[in-house]
Amino acid sequence: TSLPETRRGIWGARLAGLLLGVAAYFLVMALACLSPPELRLELPMLQVVTNSQPQLLSLYALALWLAMVTTAASQLYGLVARVAQSFSICSEAAAIGILLLALPAATLGFASLVSWIYPLYGYLGLLLIIQAIIRYLTKRYF
Repeated sequence: TSLPETRRGIWGARLAGLLLGVAAYFLVMALACLSPPELRLELPMLQVVTNSQPQLLSLYALALWLAMVTTAASQLYGLVARVAQSFSICSEAAAIGILLLALPAATLGFASLVSWIYPLYGYLGLLLIIQAIIRYLTKRYF
């Protein structure tokens, strides 16, 4: 394993899973307090914050924006590294090309972007799982 202490890593993973589950429970409970029109908003958690602690709305919106930007930056970094290596081009050219391709998608809005990117990632993940199963079975039995 890659963890220095496997037992400690397993307990850490269990604790992290428990904390994520508790956080998800509280998010669902908070969203359950919203009306149907509020649930159809692009970011319904902003409405939860507005209803409960309006003075924290700017802070929450900033934290949410920073989370999206850091996620996008890390995804861009990984994609740039892979594209640059695969096509033997410099990282700067790969980054500029990827950003130019992404600009039209950035104008679609958060909700519409998520509505087609999440299913796409799901289908790609399903294909990877199928490929992994096939590779496992062919190495094991053939």
